[in-house]
Amino acid sequence: MKQKTYLAEQSFKLTLSHFGRGLLLPSNKIKNENLYFLSREAGELVGSSGYINLKKNNERLNLIFNVDLNNTPKLIVLSYTNRQNIKQEIILSESVATFGVRPYFECGCGRNASVLYLTKGQNSFKCRTCSRITYESTRINKQSLNGLVYIMHKLTKLANKREQIQRMYHAGHPTRKGQVLMSEYEAWQKEVFNNKEALASAHAMLLNHNI
Repeated sequence: MKQKTYLAEQSFKLTLSHFGRGLLLPSNKIKNENLYFLSREAGELVGSSGYINLKKNNERLNLIFNVDLNNTPKLIVLSYTNRQNIKQEIILSESVATFGVRPYFECGCGRNASVLYLTKGQNSFKCRTCSRITYESTRINKQSLNGLVYIMHKLTKLANKREQIQRMYHAGHPTRKGQVLMSEYEAWQKEVFNNKEALASAHAMLLNHNI
């Protein structure tokens, strides 16, 4: 029997960026108004706590977290209410990267992940595999209306991403998230202009509706 899958777009998504860009860096390099640093030793962060507000569609989930980097293994402890009061411990693993150390969530299955999901009916955040996550774009017929439906879906996703970015520019320059969004939009533009069939379908629809 085929197991039910869940859409990423309809699930709460927890990412490492929610805990501050420099989770394993010296504390003087970390800036996040939602974080409170518990203690510092020789300039190193040994623990932090704070809150995270997650959104999906019109639903919200408020998380309180504590990070203990002195524990073995390092732990993130989440407290939240999702029909019941839940406390979840997530192991924080790490790997050596080119310019330092890169942190990962360790799912209960043992997989490392940079994103964890909370799906409907689930009482803990899990990796994409354990949560049986799929994406809305995979359910769209890419040939429908010569690809126009798929192209418009991608544009809608870009528009939704833009709404979630609080600041596109800082001091006259694009922010990191702004740069990523602009790169994705440029790729979308190239895809549109390379798909003459989709453009023809769009033109025909506009003519039929006297737009």
